[in-house]
Amino acid sequence: MCGIAGFIGEAPPDLLPAMLDLLRHRGPDDMGIHAEPGVALGMTRLAIIDLVTGRQPMSDADERFWLVFNGEIYNFRELRAELEARGRRFRTQSDTEVILQAYATFGEACVERLRGMFAFALWDHARRALFLARDRLGKKPLYYWQHGGLLAFASEPKALLRHPAVSRDVDWAAFHHYLAFGYTPGRSSVYAGMLKLPPAHTATLVDGRLTLSRYWQLPTGPAAVLPASIEDTAATLREQLRDAVRLRLESDVPLGVFLSGGIDSSAVVASMREVTSGRITTVSIGFARAFASYDELPYARLVAERFGTDHHEEVLEPNVAELLPTIVRHFDEPFADSSAVPTFAVAQATARLVKVALSGIGGDETFGGYPRYLGVRVSELYARLPRAARRAAGALAQALVRESRTSRNLGGWVRRFAAGAEAPLPERYLRWTRFFGDEELARLATPALGALLTSSVDAAQRSAFETHGHGDPLDGAFRIDLATYLPDDLLVMADRMSMANSLELRAPFCDHRLVEASLAIPPSVKIPGRRLKGLLKTAFADVLPRPVLEHRKQGFMIPLGAWLTSDLRATLEDLLAPSLVAARGLFEPAEVERLRREHAGGARDHADRLFTLMMTELWIREYLDRGGQWSLGGAHARGTRAGRPVVARPRTLRILMVSDVSPARPEGGAERMLREQASRLAALGHRVRVVSRAHADGGQAPLDLAGVHVRHFPMDHRSVAGFVRTSILAARRATSADLAESPADVLHLYQPLAGYGALLSPAARRLPMLYTFHSPAPLEYRARHGMTRRHRGGLAGGFGAAALWLVERACLRRARLIHVLSDFSAGQLETLYRIPPERIVKIPGAVELERFRPAADRAAVRRALGLPEGRPLLLTVRNLERRMGLDLLLRAMARVKARVPEALLLLGGAGSLRGELEALGASLGLDGHVRFLGFIPDRTLPAFYQAADVFVLPTRELEGFGLVTVEALACGTPVLGTRVGATPEILAPLSPSLIFRGLAPETLADDLTGLLERLTDPADAARLRAECRRHAEAHYGWDRAIAALAEALERVAGMR
Repeated sequence: MCGIAGFIGEAPPDLLPAMLDLLRHRGPDDMGIHAEPGVALGMTRLAIIDLVTGRQPMSDADERFWLVFNGEIYNFRELRAELEARGRRFRTQSDTEVILQAYATFGEACVERLRGMFAFALWDHARRALFLARDRLGKKPLYYWQHGGLLAFASEPKALLRHPAVSRDVDWAAFHHYLAFGYTPGRSSVYAGMLKLPPAHTATLVDGRLTLSRYWQLPTGPAAVLPASIEDTAATLREQLRDAVRLRLESDVPLGVFLSGGIDSSAVVASMREVTSGRITTVSIGFARAFASYDELPYARLVAERFGTDHHEEVLEPNVAELLPTIVRHFDEPFADSSAVPTFAVAQATARLVKVALSGIGGDETFGGYPRYLGVRVSELYARLPRAARRAAGALAQALVRESRTSRNLGGWVRRFAAGAEAPLPERYLRWTRFFGDEELARLATPALGALLTSSVDAAQRSAFETHGHGDPLDGAFRIDLATYLPDDLLVMADRMSMANSLELRAPFCDHRLVEASLAIPPSVKIPGRRLKGLLKTAFADVLPRPVLEHRKQGFMIPLGAWLTSDLRATLEDLLAPSLVAARGLFEPAEVERLRREHAGGARDHADRLFTLMMTELWIREYLDRGGQWSLGGAHARGTRAGRPVVARPRTLRILMVSDVSPARPEGGAERMLREQASRLAALGHRVRVVSRAHADGGQAPLDLAGVHVRHFPMDHRSVAGFVRTSILAARRATSADLAESPADVLHLYQPLAGYGALLSPAARRLPMLYTFHSPAPLEYRARHGMTRRHRGGLAGGFGAAALWLVERACLRRARLIHVLSDFSAGQLETLYRIPPERIVKIPGAVELERFRPAADRAAVRRALGLPEGRPLLLTVRNLERRMGLDLLLRAMARVKARVPEALLLLGGAGSLRGELEALGASLGLDGHVRFLGFIPDRTLPAFYQAADVFVLPTRELEGFGLVTVEALACGTPVLGTRVGATPEILAPLSPSLIFRGLAPETLADDLTGLLERLTDPADAARLRAECRRHAEAHYGWDRAIAALAEALERVAGMR
């Protein structure tokens, strides 16, 4: 086990020793450095295996490869034998050398053969390449920072912060995630520009370009299958856990076990005893008698006695106030899981006895230990109750149920269940796991902070849920926790708190093969009925003491709620004093005081929320208050940039935009966005020019538009070949001609065909480039099959999609930065094109708030449009193509009209499916309930939004952003959208109830009817419309979007 650090590029000669000094706690036994011009690798070693010859950095015999490695490879003996059979010779007995020889034999694919926990950096001198890798579940950390020609990496942020150029600017998206969940996300740190290599990823640096690659992921959930017998499944589980434990006993120093008294750590001790007759050291933490509900020492003693361990106990007294700053210094980032306190304490006690310990971490996620998993099952039954009954039950729960400060806070569970039960999955599950929900953050954050909290915080969780199998959403809950909570919270905590005490921690339940096996088992087998971890308990029923098997789930918790009103009260009042909260500028003092007051009075248990705010303040004091008091906006003594929420005005740039669509005719979302971006950048003082296709009906002459010069290139619409040829070659000629007349500082490309044509121009290729990515061009092409002569299916369509993929990939590879509108699009870039996150900048789409606004008199707007004043109006504005889901909406409308007879659907837009959709509407008997409006000109769009009661977005696939969504919200019109693409990112923070629960017409109809019924209450309708407008104003105004775009262009222009 080690701390590793290093850099590629030019850096001060004393940098690496200084970085390693900050990692001494991770490896007090040894330190080593390898340096050559432009390269430095170093480590601090905690010696566990091969104490004599396992020193690092380690090289191969030819000194081509140099390795620094943090972790343990549990199958290194088996892998060594395989490599020796291939002719590889070894000089040591260490697992470190096995990695070296595996890389020399298998290349970057070597990680697929490693079974263990690891983060390592390998320098290939011959290729001048750096290879970074991290284990599958993220047990060992690896941070990196890249700027210009320098890339630095380290096991912990503190080492990277040692470099004078590494900024302490706050990454507000990561801070938003921290406020929501209590920890920062898996890819980014709280420091802007400092990233984490994600679990199960490698990264290769060649010629200054870093490429990330994923080599493992949770297996996709199988379909519902008949399981094997419970007895056989339990026996297999026990054998697999025993094998995972056996592998983790490899050590040349004494080892022990964290024994909590729960089923997970008890099963580890039982498995350990099955494979060794030697001494087993166990260590347990307990609490004073006043907090007996948190104490599991009696159960730990039973296990220790049953297996004859050398047992040690410590009682944790509430001197936590002295411990908290130490904990913050070891995380380097804000971290609000209060289990860090007992984890630090038990690691400290264990480190006095042994150097290696096993832990039960991961057992809850793999075999179903959290009470919230039962909540998923109950909520599915609860959802079948009539809406009125659910609302009444929820209101009673919030009004009458009181919370407690015991470890079994049933009142808190009931209130949280009721608050989220109306939301569909996975929203309801995510609400139960959050410290602060969106509504709570809206009250807590100051306007300055609120303006920065614009990103989605749960995209990774949603993605994990979508892969669930067994026909059971509970499998999705397991996957959310395995993909996010386990690696980003629990394993981070385990690593930092153990390494703070120079202790190596090993987690058998986090063996990737055991995780894979667990996901193949149906949730109903892992949790039979209401019995959490029932399968695991069955597997060990014959060896564990019965009280251990029968006592309820405890968790590694502290009596935080009680301590905040007693021993930690003074600390709470110091850290969250109203004057200090106000000075920081992050949180509303009145809201913080409300949380503190309700908690102190016993009305609510806000322990986790208050602890989150306390740890924020402690982190700021330790990392941002450097020479003066930090505050949001930069009002602090030494003028550090850490919290600056606004972007400085960029220098004047000469910007050439090249696009497949023209800003001259804003007929669609892409055209409107291009027009706004160009004109608003020009209004900031930049010199903006646009090269775009001419419209099909002519209009090729150049023109000046709101300070922007637009040059059109002609198109050949007579054939597919002619269209593609002119899209590329005419764009090349037009770009070359424009640059010959006037030079540019930066090239901004919008779509792949014209963009690729521009890159064929030698003058354009010399320019730094930003690429705006709306949606994958090949997928858009296939989705539009049959819309025009150019969108073909079959073999020709396949070739067309493949060609577009190649063209778009070429544009993306040339781009210095890639602008996306959503986290969903960022994920598509990674999946389809392997674009690393550091090259992606997210700037959401925006709306003209001055033009798209609520109407003062909606009835007058309806009269002006010739629409009925008294009927409920549903509106959708879409291209009439299959992926838009308009056929599903029509089928749903047939059901809606039976329950809301006056409902009228307005369907705006043009496309090849109009005749087919009109025929479908007629066959469903929708005459008088559907109007096909045709293309709606941009100038009249706001009026239709204003007139509608509900805007509907029934998209089937590929919703990269959905400008119509935010335009409707800006007009105060509620939007009900499907869980496709970026739509949940926009709507979930406003209200998860605005997302359809599924795509089936009956589900669409139920949700539409429910919203229409809600809007019959004038007060509720007015409140929802006002919330829609506020949401659009807070997150989707052009001022912030154009400032962010200007900053991105400035960055690209500076990357020459």
